[in-house]
Amino acid sequence: MPFVIGSMFTSDRDRAKILGYAFHVFNGWIFAMIYALFFENLNKAIVSARQAADNLNAMLNDARPGVQNFTKSTLPEANKLVHDLRELSQALEQVSNRVNQQGIGGALGPEKLPDYKPGKRK
Repeated sequence: MPFVIGSMFTSDRDRAKILGYAFHVFNGWIFAMIYALFFENLNKAIVSARQAADNLNAMLNDARPGVQNFTKSTLPEANKLVHDLRELSQALEQVSNRVNQQGIGGALGPEKLPDYKPGKRK
């Protein structure tokens, strides 16, 4: 292989071998330096990713009490509020229907009872 590389630079066979070996060694050094720099940067990236994961873990641990309080206390209260709002909406709909059918007097007063007629049963 070194002879083939060296023959690109000279036609003298002895010089081609020497130049080929020198070129081959030089390329090996360059490749080794690039390889070392790559893995050094890769190691820095791994360390940085580990620090980011540790920071995320610490943040989640700090937020855990708030999240637990939210799920154990706030969400049930919100569900109760939604239930109460549904009941209020139904009651307001009933009042609105009474106003539409009987006017404002029918909505504010009690429902009119049927007249009593003795001797008749339903």
